[in-house]
Amino acid sequence: MGYALKFANRMDLNKCQPMAKGFCLANPGKQYLAFQPNKGEPIKLKLEPGRYRYEWFDPASGKTVSEGRTRAKKAETTVKDPIEGEAVLYVYKRRTE
Repeated sequence: MGYALKFANRMDLNKCQPMAKGFCLANPGKQYLAFQPNKGEPIKLKLEPGRYRYEWFDPASGKTVSEGRTRAKKAETTVKDPIEGEAVLYVYKRRTE
C-alpha cells in the first residue's frame, strides 16, 4: 500500500476517473496512472496532445526504473513496457519550459 500512497500523493485524485479499458486512472490531459499486470504487453493510453513526462515503476523492486519525456500527437499512444513483470506507468503533463 505504500507504493499506492506514493502516487496518490502526487495526483489530484478528486479530478481522476477510471479510463474505459485497462487499469488506468486519469485526470485527462494532466495525469495518467496505469498498471500493466501482463509481462511484455504495451500500455495504450488516450493522451490529449501535448508534452508529457513519464516514469516506469517496478512494484516488485519498489524502484523507478525508467524516466523520460514524450510528446503525444494523437489520441491513442502505445508505450512499451521495459519491466520484466508487473509494471506501473505514471504519465504527467510537463510544465511550460
